[in-house]
Amino acid sequence: MVKISVYLDKGIYHNKINKKRCEKMSVKYSKVLAFLLFFLFLVSIQNVTNTAENIDETSDSHSLLLLINHAPILIKNDTAFSFYGFPGNGTPESPFLIQNLNITTNVTSGIEIINTSKFFIISDCYIDADSYGIHVSNVSAGTAQIINNTCTNHLYHGIRVLDSNYTTVTGNICKYNSWHGIVVGSSHNPIISNNYCTKNNWVGLYLSNCNSSIASNNTCTNNLRGGLLLDGSKRSFVEKNSCHNNTINGGIRLVDSNSSYVTNNYCSDNLNNNIFVIYSSDVIVTDNSCFASGRGIFISSSENCSVENNYCSTSGIGIWVKKSENSRIYQNQLENCGFEFSDDKVEIFLTYEVSSNLVNGKPLGFLINLQDFKIRKSNYGQLVIINCTQGVISNQIISNTHIAISVLFSNQLMFKDSILSSNNEGGIHLRYSYSIEVLNSISTSNGLYGILAEYTSYCSITYNTFESNPFWGVVLDLYSKNNSIHHNSFRNNNQYYGTAQAKDDGQNNLWYDLSTLEGNYWEDYLGVGSYSIDGFAGTEDPYPLSEPPVYRNKNIYYSFLSLVVLIPLIVFGYFRFSSKRKR
Repeated sequence: MVKISVYLDKGIYHNKINKKRCEKMSVKYSKVLAFLLFFLFLVSIQNVTNTAENIDETSDSHSLLLLINHAPILIKNDTAFSFYGFPGNGTPESPFLIQNLNITTNVTSGIEIINTSKFFIISDCYIDADSYGIHVSNVSAGTAQIINNTCTNHLYHGIRVLDSNYTTVTGNICKYNSWHGIVVGSSHNPIISNNYCTKNNWVGLYLSNCNSSIASNNTCTNNLRGGLLLDGSKRSFVEKNSCHNNTINGGIRLVDSNSSYVTNNYCSDNLNNNIFVIYSSDVIVTDNSCFASGRGIFISSSENCSVENNYCSTSGIGIWVKKSENSRIYQNQLENCGFEFSDDKVEIFLTYEVSSNLVNGKPLGFLINLQDFKIRKSNYGQLVIINCTQGVISNQIISNTHIAISVLFSNQLMFKDSILSSNNEGGIHLRYSYSIEVLNSISTSNGLYGILAEYTSYCSITYNTFESNPFWGVVLDLYSKNNSIHHNSFRNNNQYYGTAQAKDDGQNNLWYDLSTLEGNYWEDYLGVGSYSIDGFAGTEDPYPLSEPPVYRNKNIYYSFLSLVVLIPLIVFGYFRFSSKRKR
């Protein structure tokens, strides 16, 4: 009995031990299982995030498995709503609900509603039809809402709204349509927001003749003929949209859309222009960001516009203003790009208000109507000189802008002792000017040219260095004549076009010094005969130099000679005076 009781006690003891071990193992397995579940949860969140970020590549926002397959919907009057048995009664409080449908069909439109006065909402549907996904036309003001639908692969547009005022189109995805993603026409006061338009063959979002429209928080990307276009849509707001990688017509474009606002938009990598305003007066373009390739902001033929507080960092022109009288350009910041003002009438320039702009962290030098002036320090990120005379601009160091120095409608100016390098287009651009002297400066590694002269005559370009400009070092256009270009050094210019390092399409331009019969130094000169200049003028440099010329400042030279003469006289006078005093 004693042994049995002992064995029983031992058995109870071992059972207790095993029970504790099992409890410990259970806790461990529970912890491991909880960790695995948490890890899978994190992975699922990451997958959802990745799916949201790549919505145009991975899947549609609506799971087709959760939608109801449905035939095309055609409603041509109010009574037709009841035929389909949609929830609601068509009042503002209880609109007809057309939702959660999968309409994949070969007929013209997936959903077409025309000539109605009832309130309705089309939401959370997937539509792949022949010509149009959703077509709404001539419905009463404020009765239509088109929300969170996906419309894809149509021969024309994903969503089309015509003659329907106060319509709301929000949260939709329109992609791979052969024309526009979303088009709204002749419909005033529409609200177009939070839509995603991508890879359409025309414009992502197109508003035509839609006055007082609001286009906000839309994303338009990779559309073939532009991101967002307003045409004939006055008093409209274009705000907080993201447009990138659109081609041909760029990111955001306003045509004939007066008194509109373009504000707080983000545009990048659009071809030609990120934001383009044309034939639209009284437009305010403010607080936008434009990045990467193409022009930043282009205002053309648009009066009384304001371009203010924008940021542009592009490989082209940051802000371009053309034929836009009484426009105001101020407090803009440009990085690695610059301003372009390209009017052909000086009267237009005189109407511009340009102030407080920065180029690469330095002020834009917008100099207009100056006379008898001097600039000796490099305080500017870019210089634009208009209608100025009798000035000297020296010691400028300007790089990484559009054109370092632009000179328009000016005369009797001297530019000297400056370094202009790595600008997107060129070093110096002369237009409608005469009697300009460019002396002892370096223009190197610019995007196109060293100096370009258009409609410019009687200029002197001497003792400069033009190096590694992909086009020509110096270019004279058809209307530039009687210019003198000599004692310059040309090295490694024109790597792709023509045979020479300079181009002359003008008249009576001389490429040598008449007094000394010395021309320019051409690194590619073969050492025999004249050096031929590219261009229609058929000019040549008959006296090429064998080595780069050295500039001697005449003032310094004569000052040195004076010192050489005066110092001995002073010494002689001093000793003679001292000897007399000793006597």
